[in-house]
Amino acid sequence: MKKEIKDYLVGMVNEFSDGNDNEYKKGKKVSFKFEEIEKGDYDLYDEEDVNMFYEVRNYLKEEVKIKIGDIEYIFKVNKKDIVCSFIEN
Repeated sequence: MKKEIKDYLVGMVNEFSDGNDNEYKKGKKVSFKFEEIEKGDYDLYDEEDVNMFYEVRNYLKEEVKIKIGDIEYIFKVNKKDIVCSFIEN
């Protein structure tokens, strides 16, 4: 996996966590997504960010798992969006 793709996926987790209380019950499955309608919008994001969204989405042809800290995050594409899920520890 290219460093830029991994950085984007880690950035997704960080963006989700910022401003989120992250108080989920242990064992609860949590999911969030980056929607194409938002992350693919050149009026909202610069060209580099939009292009990176599409590059990462194209990379995720199959499920990808990344461990960050003690949590394993699962990334996949659902329709046109990038979805991340994890089980709270």
